Amino acid sequence: MLAAFCCLSLHSQRYNNNLDIDDVKESADYYWGQSRVYSNPVSGADEEAMDALYRNIAENCNPSAIYPDSEADFDYKNHLLKIVSTLAGSLSEKTEYVEVENKNQYCYFVCIKKELFDKMCDDRKSMIQKLADDGLGYERNHAHQLQTALQNYYWGMIMCYAHPHGKTLTINVDGKQENAFDWFDKKIDGDEGILKDFVFYIDKKNPGIVKDDYLLLNLRLRTKYGDETPISNVNINFNDGRYRQDVTITDGRSEIRLYDKTADNLRIRLNYEFKYKNTNSDVLRVYNILKPRFYFDNALYEVKIPDVFNEKKTDTKVAMPVVKEIEKAFRDKNHYSVKNYFTPDAFAMLDILMNYGDYEVLEQQTYDTIHFGDMIIFRGIKMEFRFDSVPPFQKEVVLRIDKNTQKITSLAFRLSAVAERDIDNNKRWSRRSRLMLVNFLEDYQTAYALKRIDYLESIFSEDALIVVGHVVKKTQIPDEYKLPVNIPNIELHRKTKTEYMSHLRNVFDKQKYIHINFTKTEFTKKMKSSASLRDNNKGDSNHDDIFGVQILQEYYSSYYGDTGYLFLLVDLRTEHPMIHVRAWQPDTLGLQLDSLFGLRNIVEK
Repeated sequence: MLAAFCCLSLHSQRYNNNLDIDDVKESADYYWGQSRVYSNPVSGADEEAMDALYRNIAENCNPSAIYPDSEADFDYKNHLLKIVSTLAGSLSEKTEYVEVENKNQYCYFVCIKKELFDKMCDDRKSMIQKLADDGLGYERNHAHQLQTALQNYYWGMIMCYAHPHGKTLTINVDGKQENAFDWFDKKIDGDEGILKDFVFYIDKKNPGIVKDDYLLLNLRLRTKYGDETPISNVNINFNDGRYRQDVTITDGRSEIRLYDKTADNLRIRLNYEFKYKNTNSDVLRVYNILKPRFYFDNALYEVKIPDVFNEKKTDTKVAMPVVKEIEKAFRDKNHYSVKNYFTPDAFAMLDILMNYGDYEVLEQQTYDTIHFGDMIIFRGIKMEFRFDSVPPFQKEVVLRIDKNTQKITSLAFRLSAVAERDIDNNKRWSRRSRLMLVNFLEDYQTAYALKRIDYLESIFSEDALIVVGHVVKKTQIPDEYKLPVNIPNIELHRKTKTEYMSHLRNVFDKQKYIHINFTKTEFTKKMKSSASLRDNNKGDSNHDDIFGVQILQEYYSSYYGDTGYLFLLVDLRTEHPMIHVRAWQPDTLGLQLDSLFGLRNIVEK
C-alpha cells in the first residue's frame, strides 16, 4: 500500500455527498478509486481508496514517457505509481470523496477530474522551468554562488525524473525550446557543464603541515575563470586513507586530514544533491519516495599533493640505481649478479623469467614509478621474447621494491595500455582499489606465462566456481556466491578447483611457452545498487573491493592459441586476493559484451 506516501486524512479531501459513483466510473473525465466493501466502517478505508486512485492514474500514464532507473527488468508500473504518489499533497487538496453506507455495506470512494491532475503536472513543469531560470541567473551573475546554480540544476533534473511526462518535457532557454532532462544533465556534466567550473587545489604558499600520523592539507576552491571570489557551502567527500569523510568548504577553503601520507593525489567527490539543505517540500518528497541518484563523471576531482609533504622523491632516487643495475644485468644476461637485490621468492620468479625463451632488452628505457604503501612500483623494463616458429612479442617487466629493505619482493609482466587505462579512468574507485586490481591482473597473467601453479592454487577459493563454455543451467556451490537458474545463451561446463588445477598442470607440462594479453576490458565494482542512474557514494563495506572483471583475452602457447572472454569475480578485501568465480567463453560465439557471462549473473546466497 502507498498509504505511507499519502499521509492523507479525511479533512484534507473535499466531501461531496452529491457524487454519483456510477456516473463518475462511466465518465472519461475522472480518475477514481474505491476501497473494498466492508460490513461496517473500517479505519484505513480512505487510504485504501486513495491507493486505488493512484493505481488508476498510473495505469493511464504512458510508461515510455518516464525515465527508468535501470534498463534490466525495470518495473515501469511500480515506478509510475511512485511518481504519482509524489503529487500526494496536491492530490489530497483536489480529490473529492464520498462515504457509502447502505444495508450494512460500507466503502470509501474518491475521484479527481483529469483536468485537475493535468494541471498538477503543468504546475510541476512550471516549477522545473523556474529551477532552470534561477540556475542560469546564479551561474551568469553570481560566480561565488555556483553551488546554488548547481543545486537548481540538479533539483530540476530530479523533478523531470519525477514527472509523468519526464522524457517529453521541454523548457524555454533564451527563447529556444530544449528537452528539460537532457538540458539539466548537460548543464551539470557536459563539456561546458558547471562541474567543470570548480577548481580544487592545495594552497601553494601555505600547503599545510606534516603530523605524525597524517597530513594537514589546506584545500582551496575557486572558479576556473580565475575569479578568486571564494565559493562557500560546497560539500565534498574523500577517502582520508582510512574512511570516507564529508567536509563543507566555507569561504573557498578547508583544512583536511589525509592519513595516506604516500598518496600522490587527493581524490575528491563533490556532493551535488543538496538533499539536507532542502526547503522545497516537493523536492524533498521526491527524494523520500523515488530516492533518485544520478552519477556525474565530472563530479570527481584529483588534486595533486605537493612533494614537500613526503619522501617519495628520495625513495625513488635511492631505488633507481638498483633498477638500472638490474636492467644492465638483463642486457648482459647475467641475472645472478643482482641476486642480492631480490627476496628468495622474487629471485625464483626472476630465474624462471630469464629462461622464458630467448630475450633481448630494448633500447630507450623510461620508467614510471608508483608509490603504493611501503612499495615502489617501477614500470618497466621493455623486453622482446622469441620462441621457435612464432613471431616475437614484447613485454614490459614490472619491479616492486620494498621501501624499507630496498629489496625486490615480486615482478610481473605489465598489463596492456588498454587494461591500465580502463582501470585508472574509473575515478569512482579508490586509488588503493585501482592499484590492487592492476597488481592482481599483472600477477594473474604472469603466473600463466611463468607456469606458477603454486600461486594460482593460492588465489582460487576452495569452492571456486570455474565455468568453461557457453550456457549456464544450474549450479550450487558452497561459496559466498552462486549462479541463478536459466541464464540464456550460456552452457555450463563446471570444473572444481582440483580439476582445474590438474588441467593446468597438464597444460604447463606440454607447453614450451604461454603468452597472455588482456584487451577490451570492462571492470565492475560490486556495490549495494547496480541501477545505472544511481550511485552509492560510499559503497557497501561488504562489497567495496569485490570486482567483476570482464576481459577479452588473447592466449598463445606452443601448440594452441585462442581468443575469448574471461570473467573473474575477484575479492580484494584482504591482503591476498581471492578468485570466487572464473568463467571462460570463446570469442567464436560472436557474443556482445552485454550478453556475456558477468557480474550480473552472480547472486549472493
